[in-house]
Amino acid sequence: MAKGISSRALLILLLTGLLVSLINLDANQIAKVAGQQAEPTVYEADVPVRGVYLRSDDNTVVWDDNGDGVNEAHHIENPLIVDLAAAGVKPGDLILISSQGRIRFAVDGAPDWYTDNPGLSGVFSASDTILWDRSKEGEVGPLHRVPDAIDVGKSCVTPDTYYGKVFNDIPEDFGISGSGTSIRIPSGAVYLMLAVVDTGVSNNDGWIKVTIEKEQETSSPIDTNILAIVAVVVIVAVVAVALLVLRKRRKPQAQ
Repeated sequence: MAKGISSRALLILLLTGLLVSLINLDANQIAKVAGQQAEPTVYEADVPVRGVYLRSDDNTVVWDDNGDGVNEAHHIENPLIVDLAAAGVKPGDLILISSQGRIRFAVDGAPDWYTDNPGLSGVFSASDTILWDRSKEGEVGPLHRVPDAIDVGKSCVTPDTYYGKVFNDIPEDFGISGSGTSIRIPSGAVYLMLAVVDTGVSNNDGWIKVTIEKEQETSSPIDTNILAIVAVVVIVAVVAVALLVLRKRRKPQAQ
């Protein structure tokens, strides 16, 4: 009888230990998820209003920036290049990209043409490389100036350039409305490039500020360690019950 009690006590201790481990791990997982939700990732930066990652006209536009009577030269520039890791996001994260600002389009020809919160376009890339091929006069190419661009399946169709009427649409970039666009960072992405949607950016003036915020998922994936421990607990319990049943059946009858 004492031996039976000892075996049952050992079994109960074993199952209790496994259940305690499961509870502790589950609590840690919940705390981890809660911590992630309590600290949302928000990144802000200025988008160059004359920045472009597409094939573009290579022209110089002059106007008086500060009213001193002297015209300054303006050219196309690099777009905003966001280091995703530095922004606190990574492939697989769902992010919300929104912007605000005011641009004067065609300053040299229509100085009073203002647009609030203009649309942007973006492209993810595995590198921060942007090509500047000026072998063709009046044009910066090639067509795929971002050689490591990654397609996200949400193409943004861009019209031909304003001056040279050059085709510049690529399949990898996507559109971003001022109010915000949600998109999941694709596998392999290290950088995000952002620019104003415009057929000719060299005569733009003004400002745009972009915000990139990591969105909270409605549900979090279950930790595989939790599933493994649940499976172990179930298996041990089934085996223990089976052993107890067999032992009871084999117990010799008292004479």
